[in-house]
Amino acid sequence: FIKPVSTGEILRRLNIMRFNPAATRFVNLIEADVGRPFAHIVSKFEAPHLVEDAREVLDTLAAKEKEVHSEGRWYSMRIRPYRTTQNLIDGVVITFAEITTQKQAQQQFAILSHVVERTPNLVIITDADCQIEYVNPSFLETSGFRENEVIERDVRSLLPGAREGEEAPSHPAWSGEEWQGDLEYLARGGGTFWVETRVSRIVEDGKVTHLIAIGDNVSESKRAASAIEQRRSLLNGADDHRSAIAVLLF
Repeated sequence: FIKPVSTGEILRRLNIMRFNPAATRFVNLIEADVGRPFAHIVSKFEAPHLVEDAREVLDTLAAKEKEVHSEGRWYSMRIRPYRTTQNLIDGVVITFAEITTQKQAQQQFAILSHVVERTPNLVIITDADCQIEYVNPSFLETSGFRENEVIERDVRSLLPGAREGEEAPSHPAWSGEEWQGDLEYLARGGGTFWVETRVSRIVEDGKVTHLIAIGDNVSESKRAASAIEQRRSLLNGADDHRSAIAVLLF
């Protein structure tokens, strides 16, 4: 029996039947071990319940899969019943496929997810059609929306001018290109808020698959700038009024 993955062993009544050379990377095996109980063999990976798992697979005929660690590498260990050419169950097969790269990617994703969940920046992730797939807690807190109110919604429907039942208005920030600037969003229950935003693209095989918007809430500074501008306009208006009076009196 040969399985086209990293290694495979066949056990009959939990005795070693045969193994391929790659199996010795995981278990201390030599040719003389054929026929010995598997429980007597020392493994090089962390799977303290391997024998019990093998027996369970024999009893239930349901395959079992676990992730195991060996010498700095990760593997997917799969235990399944061994069927003969006569379709009889004659032991179990244990196979190992390396998943170190996938495991490292999962760990990196978990770290990034942790950072995104706790950053004060507002984060929105959409698909290529601008349908929202994720917003972080900071966005929900600022906007007042619940997560189920925005997921699968067109992000452009959160921009001022959007009307329910109508096509969401276009905006260069969500055109599928890289973009940077200030975006005004609608808040739940009325009102708006401003986000200094950078929109980036994720491209796979030459096609845009996702858009990621990351930004800071700049509503307070926007309101402060607006108040200053209004005050300046009032002062300029007052100066013009005084000048007009001076001309009339002269």
